[in-house]
Amino acid sequence: MNIYVYMSDFTQKLSISVYSGTMLLVINSPYAYSFTKMNDENNCPNITGRLLHMMLFLVLTFLTMPKLKEDTLLKVKRSIYGALIGFFIFSPELYTFIGKYVNTVNNNCLNNNGMILHTLLYISSLVGVMYLPNK
Repeated sequence: MNIYVYMSDFTQKLSISVYSGTMLLVINSPYAYSFTKMNDENNCPNITGRLLHMMLFLVLTFLTMPKLKEDTLLKVKRSIYGALIGFFIFSPELYTFIGKYVNTVNNNCLNNNGMILHTLLYISSLVGVMYLPNK
């Protein structure tokens, strides 16, 4: 196997993951939740808002995937995986766990450092999942 092909493959996967992570960051930002009025009294996302924002992320992920030789069901599967990973990484339970070790939480909500850290975790997870076999 040529090393340049392997690096190109990693670069493409990283590029896709950064794009997806940026889209997730925007959709999960406090501004997006306040715009959609899906936050609680602490200005944290509520469960309904989290679910609706993840559904929006799933749809946008599917629509922004390029048309390749892949069939539609594979694109749906990848979109669902990305949304489930994002839902887990941007969950209050993970905020609390990571917040014990790193200053990422204010009033049980992510601060800017937390948003960046959780986005980086999402990007890393997505790159890792892309190395799993397709079948």
